[in-house]
Amino acid sequence: MGVCGDDPFAMYAAVCLYSVRQRVPADIAIDAYMLSPGLSEKSLKRLKRVTDLPGMRLHYDTYDPAMLEGLPCPTWSNLATHARLLLTERVGPEHSQVVYLDCDTIAVGDVMPLWDTPFDGAVLKASQDNSYPIFARARSAEHFKAQGIDPASQYFGAGVIAFNLDAWREEKLLDRYWRVGREHGHAFTHADQDTLNLLCYGRYRWMEPKFNVVTSCYMDWDGVLQAEPEDVRVIHYTRHNPGHHRCVHPKRELWWAALRQSGWFSAAEYALFRLKFLAKRKIRRVR
Repeated sequence: MGVCGDDPFAMYAAVCLYSVRQRVPADIAIDAYMLSPGLSEKSLKRLKRVTDLPGMRLHYDTYDPAMLEGLPCPTWSNLATHARLLLTERVGPEHSQVVYLDCDTIAVGDVMPLWDTPFDGAVLKASQDNSYPIFARARSAEHFKAQGIDPASQYFGAGVIAFNLDAWREEKLLDRYWRVGREHGHAFTHADQDTLNLLCYGRYRWMEPKFNVVTSCYMDWDGVLQAEPEDVRVIHYTRHNPGHHRCVHPKRELWWAALRQSGWFSAAEYALFRLKFLAKRKIRRVR
């Protein structure tokens, strides 16, 4: 499996990896890949401590951010969002697939189907996007239509993806990804997600939505709670990370429990971090 992030996201990456290890049978080994433009010595030490678990082996690798220049980058994101694609060439040749998860996710149920479900010729597996379920509702809908894509076709989210490494290597899809991103990026609003949907159109297999349950499945943009999703396997804390004082996700305490149990902090450090978090929330309410 793989995660990506810079130093501010190292803690979230560690919690994500820890949560997956808890939900995969103990007799199944996990090669965990962490790609980053560079972590501080302190963060890397903590990451190694969290992933020092039976059956888990950490592979830490860095990349030069300059290699991502020219790719689409909306104002609310950054170029690092494209780094996940580097997993398709950095993961060892002994692996035929890699499951990527955004750092702001945690596994809360059986996630083995992410690996066990066959590709059946597809180059990736992903879940239909909850906010933009079809191309016609994507923000870049007109550009997709101009490229010959059926507006009624399903559009997937990029927060949880299983890559068919055999196909990506054989077809040199990473090189094609760079070209598509740089050629069409001017029309894209969702950077890597739009690029992947265009590049892999008609060549993906659907995963059930329960493997990428985003915040809008729990609450609308006004904070009104929705009917709670059933059989959730992976929670994706979109909008605000659960460690952010503005996060109001109804399941944020599951992330806090995973953080505490992971060992990223000592008991005293965790208590202090939580107190600072609660203080920020209180200040926000007062304002």
